[in-house]
Amino acid sequence: MKKTEIALGGIVLAGIILRTLNLPGNGIIIVLSMTILAMMYYLLGFAVFNNIELRGIFQKVSYKKTTALEIILAVFAGIIIASLAMGILFNLQSYPGRELMLLTGLIATGLVLLISLVSYLVSGSGFSKRVLSRAVVFVFAGLVVQFLMP
Repeated sequence: MKKTEIALGGIVLAGIILRTLNLPGNGIIIVLSMTILAMMYYLLGFAVFNNIELRGIFQKVSYKKTTALEIILAVFAGIIIASLAMGILFNLQSYPGRELMLLTGLIATGLVLLISLVSYLVSGSGFSKRVLSRAVVFVFAGLVVQFLMP
């Protein structure tokens, strides 16, 4: 799933570059890639943050090293990061409601970032590190879109 995330992030970046250069096709590239990325976090957040491969989602063996609390936190983190991804998309495409959507996503993801940072500093778990790394990337992207994009 990590390769899929990186590939979709690269496609989003390519769409933003196309948008900056006023080349055609940028809107559809940004919309499709950000929507797929947000859907992946929303629907498969529990698997993304717990390093469970797509093939192993329905296998009991994949969840041996994962606690119930980690799965619940991963579901909530996936929903929150998906909302921030949609806020970024709304802002990039100048859709109505973009300010509220982005601000809500930034605040919620900031809380996830803070909680995962404290958890990582206390326990040093791999789960917290995975949530923290993705939250940092999305908060940074959200802040860039908020302050640098028209």
